[in-house]
Amino acid sequence: MKIPSWVRWVLIILVIFIVVEGVSFYRSLNYWHHPSETTPSASQNIRTWTLPDTGQHPNALSQWNRPYLLVNFWATWCGPCQQEIPLLNQISNDQVQVLGIALDTSSAVQAFVQKHPLHYPILLGSDEELNWTKTYGNEQKGLPFTAIIDAHGKIIYAHLGQLHQDDLNQALSTLSPALRS
Repeated sequence: MKIPSWVRWVLIILVIFIVVEGVSFYRSLNYWHHPSETTPSASQNIRTWTLPDTGQHPNALSQWNRPYLLVNFWATWCGPCQQEIPLLNQISNDQVQVLGIALDTSSAVQAFVQKHPLHYPILLGSDEELNWTKTYGNEQKGLPFTAIIDAHGKIIYAHLGQLHQDDLNQALSTLSPALRS
């Protein structure tokens, strides 16, 4: 039985398409499973990062030299992130600096902050900074994610999900006796 020539051409095109799609899919897997050289590593001290603020001005995290840095990864579209902002706004002492890293556009963050005042600095992050949180239990790269970093860049507390008063009390209890409530 002879196969018509048009069927052969359709089969050849189909095979080529499948091979090209397979190679493309394989390359995308390699992209997602091998972080780029610019992705912060677990050993990298977060205090050495420099991130832009909403005006696109670079800010070194080292400028905040309090003994502890409470870093909150969040986004304007994240409901639990929005709900924990009043709790973060209440933290005010000379030992802990709260810092928000928004995984959002500058314009979205600016509009959000106009409606919902934040009493701590906000910088803009990307997926690269969020990759850093995977080492501390955030495999899904979920939001919100909060970490407390000591003066040497060591993570002493990490929390995935909305921060509640009990969580905050637990986190602060790991710090100096003066901060325990």
